Amino acid sequence: MEKISVIIPIYNVSPYLTRCIQSVILQTYTNIEILLVNDASTDDSDEICRDFLTKYKNIHYFATTENMGVAHARNVGLENATGSLVSFVDADDWIDESMYAVLHGMLENYDAFMATCNYKRIDSNDGSIMRLNYAQGGDV
Repeated sequence: MEKISVIIPIYNVSPYLTRCIQSVILQTYTNIEILLVNDASTDDSDEICRDFLTKYKNIHYFATTENMGVAHARNVGLENATGSLVSFVDADDWIDESMYAVLHGMLENYDAFMATCNYKRIDSNDGSIMRLNYAQGGDV
């Protein structure tokens, strides 16, 4: 089973961060490492990350001392990733529990080097779906 490195760039997203990380932890595809890259957050994102770090051996944490932007944070993740596959998840998002199982299955079934999936944009105030975009392939 190939390892998937999931890189989560973090900057002042404490209200959303726990849900995001938990959605990656709860994946049905289990060979996952999670790389949390805190880009000098000034909220309690650091504390949330450190709490998860003490509970899960597949979580790695990196913190910058200066805010360098999301591209830099993703590059820090890429430099430290050990998986043969890489995924990025924004820290204010969460993912379906079978997302990586479905995407990995698509890679194998179609002998592909990349897989994409649908996403939903959900209004944070009332939970209504604002937009649903369809990608070709699986229904995640």
